[in-house]
Amino acid sequence: MKALNLEYLFMKEVGLLISDLRDAKDITKQEFAKLTGLNRQHLYYVEIGKRATTIYTLSIIANVLEVRLSDFFMQLEERMKENECI
Repeated sequence: MKALNLEYLFMKEVGLLISDLRDAKDITKQEFAKLTGLNRQHLYYVEIGKRATTIYTLSIIANVLEVRLSDFFMQLEERMKENECI
């Protein structure tokens, strides 16, 4: 698989996981932006896999979602294996 395809799949899976965790907490996109202190548009693009984000930003997101960052990455790895991304 080409590197660009892997990058796209990775960003897509990161976004889907964030979206799923946010939905499980019943947090709206508006509330999520307020709780994280992050730009709502940036979060939207991250959730749809159109924008990469930093580890620092992921740590803020994970904190708001009450998920340890290590657990976030473990869940991400499981998702990617299930979807044959890795």
